Amino acid sequence: MRLPFLAGLALAFSISGASADNLKVEPFDQSAQDAGLAAFLDRFKDAVDDRDVEAVVADARPDVVVFNDPNGGGVETLRKQLTDGWSGADADAYWSEMDKALTLGGGFLADGRFCAPYVYAYPLPGAKGNLSDAFVIRDRAKLYEKPAAESGVLGHFSYAVVPIERWLDRDWVEVLLADGRKGYLSRKDFRIRGDYHLCFAREPDGWRLTVFDVGE
Repeated sequence: MRLPFLAGLALAFSISGASADNLKVEPFDQSAQDAGLAAFLDRFKDAVDDRDVEAVVADARPDVVVFNDPNGGGVETLRKQLTDGWSGADADAYWSEMDKALTLGGGFLADGRFCAPYVYAYPLPGAKGNLSDAFVIRDRAKLYEKPAAESGVLGHFSYAVVPIERWLDRDWVEVLLADGRKGYLSRKDFRIRGDYHLCFAREPDGWRLTVFDVGE
């Protein structure tokens, strides 16, 4: 299901009645602005849902940029990732990352590419956004007193962007609020710009996958 296009910017949110100044970025999807792209993405998402390796590979550029591919295998490395796994991760992990990114909307970059999820496409203030800022991807995600689901809850975040002070493990991070307080977020409730993302570019014969990678 495609997310509605939203402006995605507000300058305030509240936590337990106290105001703060953390940026708020709501999910958005600009793909409907291009009918050809929208149709392509519908087909591409179906291929991902069906775990159809050859369909995904056929929609990728030969030199597609993929994770941990120092020899530049491009589309052949992508095929290996989705068939047998790659670099210590099984194939299901790659499919899962692709699926998660595609379900979180996306937007156009200045160079005309479309990238998903919206977290990666959103232009943060400044020359470059911090790749490690946490984008809360849920409405009323819990901010915990301690890094445990059974701990007390300080309040709730709705689509806020907060700096990560430190990673405790793969499931929990400590974040810093604009008012100076600290709390803990569960990994399931946020993404960072440096997580997996997909980018697509318009080619003479239609749209193609050009990036499935992490980082900038």
